[in-house]
Order: sequence, then structure tokens, then C-alpha cells
Amino acid sequence: MVLENAKVIALTGNNAFSVKKLLSVEDLTTNYLVYIFPKICRKNVVKPRKLSAKVSEKSL
Repeated sequence: MVLENAKVIALTGNNAFSVKKLLSVEDLTTNYLVYIFPKICRKNVVKPRKLSAKVSEKSL
């Protein structure tokens, strides 16, 4: 993507402080387009489980 009046920055998860410093202190005159990717929460990921075809007598 080419923008005529803005620079593109992508937040990677490791550069948040440096991007904040750039935008709030170092360069106050340039327009920026900041890409933010959603963070994947590892503890909420559903793990696949094997389904059993066995049917117990209690469930019938």
C-alpha cells in the first residue's frame, strides 16, 4: 500500500514502546497509519479432543 501523506507502522507486540515514543515525542508532524493485530490468548484456545463412539448404558 502506498500512501502519499502518511507512513505505515505495524505493531508487532515487541515495539509498542518505541512506536508510542515515535508518535508522542519524536515525530509530531507526520501522519501515520498504525496496524494493530489482535493478540491471541493462548489460555483460551480450545484444544481438539477425540470423540468416542462408545455409548454408555446410563446415557440410554
